[in-house]
Amino acid sequence: MRVFIADDEQGIVELIKHLITVEKCEIVGEANNGLDALHKIREQQPDIVITDIMMPLMNGIDLIREVLKTLPQTQFVVISGYREFEYAKSALQLGVQDYLLKPIKQSELNGILEKLVASKEKKISRDKDMEQQYIRTREMLRKDYANRLLHNVSTEEEDIPDVNGEKIFHFGTGAFQCAVIKASTEEYDLKEGNQITTLLEDLCRKIKVELETVCEEVEYIIVEKRGFFLMQYRNGTSVELAECMEKIGITINNLNYKFNFMRICMGLSDADGTLENIREKYKQAVSAITYRYERPKECIFCYDAAYNRKTVTKVEYLQYLKDCGFSSGVERMDPDALGRILDKTWQKYVEKDADGKCVCGQADAVVHYFLNELHSTVAGVLGVELNGFSMYTRILETVDNHYDLRTLYRDLNAYLTACMEYCHKIIGEKESKPIRMAKEYVNAHYAENFSLDDIARLVCLSPNYFSILLKNEVGQGFNSYQQNVRMERAKELLKTTQMRVGDVAREVGYADLKYFTKLFVKSVGVKPMEYRNFYS
Repeated sequence: MRVFIADDEQGIVELIKHLITVEKCEIVGEANNGLDALHKIREQQPDIVITDIMMPLMNGIDLIREVLKTLPQTQFVVISGYREFEYAKSALQLGVQDYLLKPIKQSELNGILEKLVASKEKKISRDKDMEQQYIRTREMLRKDYANRLLHNVSTEEEDIPDVNGEKIFHFGTGAFQCAVIKASTEEYDLKEGNQITTLLEDLCRKIKVELETVCEEVEYIIVEKRGFFLMQYRNGTSVELAECMEKIGITINNLNYKFNFMRICMGLSDADGTLENIREKYKQAVSAITYRYERPKECIFCYDAAYNRKTVTKVEYLQYLKDCGFSSGVERMDPDALGRILDKTWQKYVEKDADGKCVCGQADAVVHYFLNELHSTVAGVLGVELNGFSMYTRILETVDNHYDLRTLYRDLNAYLTACMEYCHKIIGEKESKPIRMAKEYVNAHYAENFSLDDIARLVCLSPNYFSILLKNEVGQGFNSYQQNVRMERAKELLKTTQMRVGDVAREVGYADLKYFTKLFVKSVGVKPMEYRNFYS
């Protein structure tokens, strides 16, 4: 603590300097009149001022009053004699911390100083805690707001929160851009996964520091195991930004070299002058990362709308899978049939198009659509949940981490085979003999007219118990199961024969063509003739 002494008696000044033994106190100045003291205190800005009440040119009370105008945090101890005691007590109204009576006692002087040092340290600690709390609160609110922008919750500047009256973001004029950092490994395990998460957080902090040299505002959050950056910078800083990205690229490449079990890359969105459509900018940055399949040696990719010209929609892709007989392949638990379907979709949506232009940017979407449909179809058609399948978690964790299309395709095929083997095992363990008998009969006699009661008698069970058992083991009621069997046979006949639609309907057990057509549309999504035209 910095201490200043003001007293018109030099002997008193020297005495005080001699008496002070508190280690944390340092004498930084002295003065023998109030005016000189005022100038020196303003210059040296001590923490504690020990001042006499009665001094020439300016008394102690006026000195305290003037100092507090510009240095309100200064602590004061006044010195007075018995005749000035009442005068000294009035100084307490100005916020003076304590007073000493002459003759000055060492124990009293050091006791007061120790008390002031402790009070100052406590205040410093409290201020530091408050500052840290402010920093944490501000950072939390910034990340929360960035997350809200990412999900299109709010893009209005008036909705920006504030801390202690200060806005957490100060967006100026210029361009907004999104970046996404992806850290991944093809050979994933829990240990490496945790390490990757830690490395991603550390990397994002370093990148933020680098971007702050160029951007007016920059913030990041970790979302969906990716680092999402929101950037806003002044127009005309493209050169500086390019240099900044070059440095970031070097940092990423160094990490890729150091940690050979993983790959890190960055995707950059387009830039424009508005907060709107931040979610779309995020999608652009994520999409740009898929360029790694074509340029595996690079680590930073800028979004190119022309490159993504063939982005397949989920609806389009799922319809294509349906038309290819995906559900039938799952129902038969036929990995070869499903592998052929995967190969067809791979050629159509992932590999090079007729012009020889690569469309592998769609690989991530195609894979996710394929897996989601596989898992949902397995659950719906076979009644098997894949959560307990050991490869289930691994395929979901690693599918995004490939940098090579061939290994990605290989792993998907391997997963298909393993998945169907798992389903065979589970169903074999799960299905009771009555249900197996019932399914075999329905599959062989699907065109005949029989009821749930008929099948229940066949397997020697009551209709009610048989219905419950079928629902529990197959995941469907009797009518739904029978209808699905008939529809799959109808689809096969439409694809492989020239039978009229009416004949197909009768072949699978429906005398009423209109009713058959209604059920077919509900099941397949298109009319029978439209379905046939897909394969003609």
